[in-house]
This record gives sequence, structure tokens and C-alpha cells, in this order.
Amino acid sequence: MSTAAAPAALTESIAADWEQKVGKLLAELCDLQDELLALLSERQALLSSGNVSPPDSLCHRAPALASRLAACRQRRAELLTRASHEQARLGTLLQNEMLTEWIRAQRLLLELSQELETFATGRPPAAE
Repeated sequence: MSTAAAPAALTESIAADWEQKVGKLLAELCDLQDELLALLSERQALLSSGNVSPPDSLCHRAPALASRLAACRQRRAELLTRASHEQARLGTLLQNEMLTEWIRAQRLLLELSQELETFATGRPPAAE
């Protein structure tokens, strides 16, 4: 792999990894939302029927859902922290790549100017 292709490949790899992690988090949040809506519907049905004391099964589900939501919030915070570190690392890598390309361009310009001098004068440039 050429050095010019390295940042692009790294960027694609990082993007695929983040898509997978964010996808898992969103899937978990969707599942939680479905379960929470089901719990709220059951509570609404009980309350509308006049039953003000929900069964134990409903009472135990709410704290479990709250715990899972807290875990999702923690995973989100961790993902955001890791994303900022990855962004900084990738930025440094890209800066280094740009500097390398600039140095290559300068070397090419020097070689071209030497070739032009040789062409124009018929002799190689004097060594400095």
C-alpha cells in the first residue's frame, strides 16, 4: 500500500468500525425504547382498568430498563471520548502525510530544475 493510500485506508477502517459500534448502540436503544413503550402501555391499561397497584413483574422491569438506559448512556460517552482521540490521531497522521507529500514535491522541483539546467546548458549542474 502506498503512503498516499494509507490515510484513506485507515479512514475507511475507522469509519467501518465506528459504524458498527454506533449501529449496535442504536439497535440497543431501539430495543429499549420498544420495551419501555410496552411497559408504559401495560401500566396505562392497568391504570385505566382501575388497578392502581401494578404487579411485581411490572415493578421489576422499570429499574432494569433504567439500568440498561444508563449503560447505553455510558457507552455513548465512551464512544464520544474514543472518537475524539481517533480524530486527533487521524489529524496528526494526515498532517504528517501532507508534510511528506510537500517534501516530495520540493524534491521533484529540485530534480526538474536540475534537468532544465542540464538541458539549457548542455552540462550537469555544478555540485553544491
